[in-house]
Amino acid sequence: MALHIEGSAQVLLKSGVFLNPAQVFNRDMSVLVTSVYAQRLKTKLETQGRPFQGLNILEPMAASGIRSIRYYKEINQPIQRLIANDLSPEAVEEIKQNFESNNVMGEVTQADACEIMYRNKGVWDIVDLDPYGSVASFIDAGVQAVKSGGLLCVTSTDVSTLCGNNPDTCFYKYQSIPTKAKHCHEFALRVLLYQLNASANKYQLVVKPLLSLSVDFYVRVFVQVISSALEAKKSIAKSALVFQCTQCPAYYLHYLGREGRNKYTTNVFEGHSVCPECGGKFLIQGPIYAGNLHEKDFVDEVIQTLEERNMKTHDKLKGVLVCVKDELDIPLNWDLSMLCKFFKSQVMSQKQFRSAVRSSGLNISQSHTHPMKYKINVEVSQLFDIFRHWKKTIASDRYISNLPEDSAAVRVLNKEPKTPCPDFEQELTEHEQSVLSSIRFPPNEANWGPKPRAKRQADTNIDESKKKKQEIEDDTEE
Repeated sequence: MALHIEGSAQVLLKSGVFLNPAQVFNRDMSVLVTSVYAQRLKTKLETQGRPFQGLNILEPMAASGIRSIRYYKEINQPIQRLIANDLSPEAVEEIKQNFESNNVMGEVTQADACEIMYRNKGVWDIVDLDPYGSVASFIDAGVQAVKSGGLLCVTSTDVSTLCGNNPDTCFYKYQSIPTKAKHCHEFALRVLLYQLNASANKYQLVVKPLLSLSVDFYVRVFVQVISSALEAKKSIAKSALVFQCTQCPAYYLHYLGREGRNKYTTNVFEGHSVCPECGGKFLIQGPIYAGNLHEKDFVDEVIQTLEERNMKTHDKLKGVLVCVKDELDIPLNWDLSMLCKFFKSQVMSQKQFRSAVRSSGLNISQSHTHPMKYKINVEVSQLFDIFRHWKKTIASDRYISNLPEDSAAVRVLNKEPKTPCPDFEQELTEHEQSVLSSIRFPPNEANWGPKPRAKRQADTNIDESKKKKQEIEDDTEE
């Protein structure tokens, strides 16, 4: 048994109940986001002349209850009803003790997570889903549990599946085919948002992302669930397939729908049968959610709230949020180091790359997912032109000589640039200097990674049963 102190919560951790100290960033961010959402809700109701009676919060998989405790003590708005639920009897007993020791007035229940959400449809201002592993099986219940305009907070730690290691598994869980390209972490976010929105659409609901993060070993999204048949119809125009070249870094988005004369309708395919840059074949991936990942005004309010709080992970929170605020609202991103590796050229500095992009009349921002990933409003051919000019500028004597003759890179470089040579030496703008001088990707503490699932007595019995069953099967095969 150990005492764990986090924010305003103090909990005793017992064997068999899961809590990952590395997720303190996740919980800190959740407190900030829910605080901003609660203030917005209160202001909206008061503007409409309606009383704000307090928040209704449900945590269906509460484990130790630390997140619910922090919501109760740190949101700084009245809590009308708080339920912390878990299927494990050991967890339920621990939550009760932790609620009592932290003076939390909330309900503690023992039930299946989906059951308690289906049992209380459309009544919660905030529902927080943070399972161990994939969240896929809880999505349908989650989108129905939140009231219209409510906040659904979702974590999924099956990033290896969402990032393309198991396409068949990802498809049966999320009805989307993932990518292993360098933009896979943003792709993972968009797969999760696609499934959230698709599940919501069945009930004439839509999800509106307020903040979407790929951090460390998990993805975390905060979405409003809004009741609107019209907006649900528009979802077809926010869903896209991604055609990823198998031989070069090029990728192309194809939106599934478009706005018609009187309604949203199917789109016309105007793509290529092979990659126009290198002639490679395409992998078909997605669908993904191709709308905005964040609401920038909301992110501004979260940053402002952060500065008013004393959070343990302040530097990391600030770094991620500053990056998010600066991100362009376009799908996916480009990896600078991967592009230089593909062309076998000297790696451009951040300053040189930003200069080249800006001098070409384009916008550029760093992705919050990684310091070498950039969002650019650019056509693939124009981006490749930048690298054609770059290699001619700094290594004209080995423009293609350091590449295999039959490589995709040679086929790309052998095409003449269609755009003028960019300026690689422009000075950074004042805004860029401010962004690049901030701490955007602070290192994690030691031993920060994911922890093994808590071992309970029931789990031990199941493991032994599986072991005996496997021994019987092995004996039969022999």
